[in-house]
Amino acid sequence: LDVLANENARAAIAMSVDKQAMCDTIINNGSKPVSYYVSKELAFNEAGKDYREVAGEMGYEHNDEEATKLWEKAKEEVGFDTVTLDLLTFDGESSKREAEFMQAELQGALPGLKVEIKTQPFKQKLELESKGDFHLSYAGWNPDYPDPLTFLETMQEGIQYAKNTNYNNAEYNKLVEEGKTAESQEESWAKYSEAEKMMLKEGYLVPLFQQGSSFLEKPYVSGRLTPSFGVPAIYN
Repeated sequence: LDVLANENARAAIAMSVDKQAMCDTIINNGSKPVSYYVSKELAFNEAGKDYREVAGEMGYEHNDEEATKLWEKAKEEVGFDTVTLDLLTFDGESSKREAEFMQAELQGALPGLKVEIKTQPFKQKLELESKGDFHLSYAGWNPDYPDPLTFLETMQEGIQYAKNTNYNNAEYNKLVEEGKTAESQEESWAKYSEAEKMMLKEGYLVPLFQQGSSFLEKPYVSGRLTPSFGVPAIYN
């Protein structure tokens, strides 16, 4: 019984978590709720516009009522009344708290769903993901370079991140490749945003928040830079 193969089930799960509440009460470090994959303040065009501003909002927003409706449809389509799904996460304290929040949100919005949290050390978690030995996994991605491709390429066929989610869409692959070889940045971003929207609507990956950070710094400290990609901080 593969509940997660059902599009309505995936959409219901995507809508069930109150991302704003998660950022405000659980993470509480400046992280912002999102419904997109490519982060803000990463890539800019010649006019200085952020890719995110050009591409716009996309993906699923929090909506318990609609999530419940879609979940009931999924029950009829797949043929189940109750189901247990595991939620794979890291064994750090913050990851545990965040997983517990998601567990409560999912079980509260989706009748008949039981979520079992499966905490693992970093290495073991990655091994389980690579084997596909999980139902839901709490993970993140930090951009390596200032281009939307650093996110979008992860969901192309053959890339491990895409393998982990069982995502393989020939049209998505094609759009990303066309974006890579486009003659202009405008055309490239148009292809990228179309691919991003398509992928998110299929619900194999559910963006929750763009990570922030909080720290204390003495007034006399200077020369600390926080880039939007690569390393978390640079000291001059």
